[in-house]
Amino acid sequence: MKSYDEIVSEVKELIALKFNFPLEEIQPSSNISTLAKDSIQLFELLLSFEQYYQMEAAYEDVVQMHTVEDVTKYLAKNKYGVTQ
Repeated sequence: MKSYDEIVSEVKELIALKFNFPLEEIQPSSNISTLAKDSIQLFELLLSFEQYYQMEAAYEDVVQMHTVEDVTKYLAKNKYGVTQ
């Protein structure tokens, strides 16, 4: 079982890798759409999360995710049953 902090680190690392963005500049409050250059990058990030975590996110859930923390909370809860 992963801890919430481990999930935060993984999410930040995936975003940094996918968006070629400095890891230290990615905070839980960072808005994902601000980090991405365009909607294609956002879609590619979603696919990366689905592949890495081997799960599918429903559209209704995805449109509610705006920050790094939103993504982390969703993955923690729906993949691992972990809360903060």
